[in-house]
Amino acid sequence: MISDNQVRIYGQLVEMPALRYTPAGIPLVECVLLHESVQSEAGFSRQVNCQIDMIAAGDIAEKLVRCAVPVACTVHGFLAAKNRRNPRLVLHVQHIELDTTN
Repeated sequence: MISDNQVRIYGQLVEMPALRYTPAGIPLVECVLLHESVQSEAGFSRQVNCQIDMIAAGDIAEKLVRCAVPVACTVHGFLAAKNRRNPRLVLHVQHIELDTTN
């Protein structure tokens, strides 16, 4: 079975709702990343603009809710369904590097 599912993307954290907790008491925040870049596709340059829904849990969620948005960051994580009842694809954050220079 192939199990490679890793994403690394740079963008602006633009939405940060309040921290909430799962029934098990785990801190959770759902946030939005705005990404803009130029990518090469079939030998042509393509402007890429997208909005990515993300979910962060635990210490990462607590770190993110202390950030003033917008803030530039690099996000590392994996793609999965939002939850068992909602199959919509979201980026589950495993690590985030805030860019305080911008």
